[in-house]
Amino acid sequence: MNSAGKQKNLILFLIIITAIVPALFIELDEATSTLNIYKLIAKTGSLIGTSLFAWQFLIGFRQAVPYLIEDFIWSIELHKKLGMFASIFILLHPVFITLFYLEKEGTNPLTLTLKTPFDAYVMLGQVSLVIIAVIFFTSAVFRRYMSFDAWYATHLLVFLLLPIVFVHSFPIGTTLLNTSARYIWIGIASVLAIFYVYRVMCRLGFLSVRHTVVDALKVAPDTTEIRNSPWGHPINPKLSQFVYFRRGFVNIARPYTVSDYDEASGLLSVTAKASGRTSTALQRIAPGKNTYIDGPYGVFAVNIFDLKRPVVMVAGGIGITPFRRICKKIEHDVVEHPFYLFYANRHEDEIAYRDELDQIDNLKTVHVISDQPDFKGEKGLVTTQLIKKYVNDDLSAHTFFICGPPVMTKKLEEQLQQEDVSPGHIHHELFDY
Repeated sequence: MNSAGKQKNLILFLIIITAIVPALFIELDEATSTLNIYKLIAKTGSLIGTSLFAWQFLIGFRQAVPYLIEDFIWSIELHKKLGMFASIFILLHPVFITLFYLEKEGTNPLTLTLKTPFDAYVMLGQVSLVIIAVIFFTSAVFRRYMSFDAWYATHLLVFLLLPIVFVHSFPIGTTLLNTSARYIWIGIASVLAIFYVYRVMCRLGFLSVRHTVVDALKVAPDTTEIRNSPWGHPINPKLSQFVYFRRGFVNIARPYTVSDYDEASGLLSVTAKASGRTSTALQRIAPGKNTYIDGPYGVFAVNIFDLKRPVVMVAGGIGITPFRRICKKIEHDVVEHPFYLFYANRHEDEIAYRDELDQIDNLKTVHVISDQPDFKGEKGLVTTQLIKKYVNDDLSAHTFFICGPPVMTKKLEEQLQQEDVSPGHIHHELFDY
């Protein structure tokens, strides 16, 4: 197992241990087995659910992720799964704690009078449930119908969620009051408090590298390369890595692949295609504008030149950006194995960096156009049948890197597996977020 696999297994192990251990302190000392079952499920749900939410908060913090794992995309997927499982566990708590109090005392704790501190703490628990519901439904159900800015604004409610949950649980949770589990809870809360401060500092730009836009170049209609010069110590991205780019202090950071980088000057470029409000605004960005960049992140094709196999790169639209620096390296360095690039666009004039790509002798570039019948080259979609026209060897002997729309990526991966290409030799980059 490689180091990345060991890192992932270690993180999963720590998540499982910190989620389960607090639940081991639950005292089943009720008068009936029914009460003990209700108590066990209710408290297990709250303790495990809260622990998973804490991990989700940490894993979702991009500036901290590189200290835990190199594969940022894997951490994003883990972040999503933790949110789903945490929501399921945490919902067990209000259901079974209500059954517990109805069975034991004949009272419903969800019927509030706010006459006692207990009622106030229970109300905080209800507020946290509302927040969880909002975050869950906007992320899992309504995300496709929401703009990124609207979704992001609701997602920030997680900053309120965890403090409310901990304030709710400490004063009225008997497991935390009466057992050593409180020390674990205090430890988790302390770590979270540190990360809260850290995240606020990052949002204020203290841990981002401030840059100044030195040029904005049109590389295709509605596609602009933005070149940024660092104020201080430059970012040093590896091939195919991406950064989070913020065009001003008050704007939201978005992920963009580093499309060019000069090691001597630290000059860093990102390329954006107008597809939303932020990327459209970037088409008009002017030299002299201050930008904030943090990173780099990702492992998509950082080791592409270490492979001992021919390489096939497939790009769709703005998905060319992870491959641009790779192509420039192919142009200037001696490569031991063949490299192929299949670049799909709807129309010929949308091909970014066309002149640059077509002049690279060590790279076989094939342009594929889907919506222009009079195009003189390949038309339609990138398929394994098309790839076979240009790649002489068996496809299973190649390694594939794909960056494009999710539908394109999924279909091509399925076709490659039908051609006996091992999943371990098929890599794709996250095209949306």
